[in-house]
Amino acid sequence: VVVASGSDVARWAPADGARHPVLWADAPCRPCAHPECPLEGHPCATAVAAGDVVRRALAQIGVRDG
Repeated sequence: VVVASGSDVARWAPADGARHPVLWADAPCRPCAHPECPLEGHPCATAVAAGDVVRRALAQIGVRDG
């Protein structure tokens, strides 16, 4: 599972999206070209919830919710 913060997901996502799913959140400065985040709190990264990452990772290895 890839968490893409400021990158251009269409350009930099792994070639095999089925094996390497990408989670990302939209932000007004996306895609990012800044060496440091211009927005307080780095919203493109923090908007991807840890629970979503865990659920996707478990789904990748065949573990079902519940």
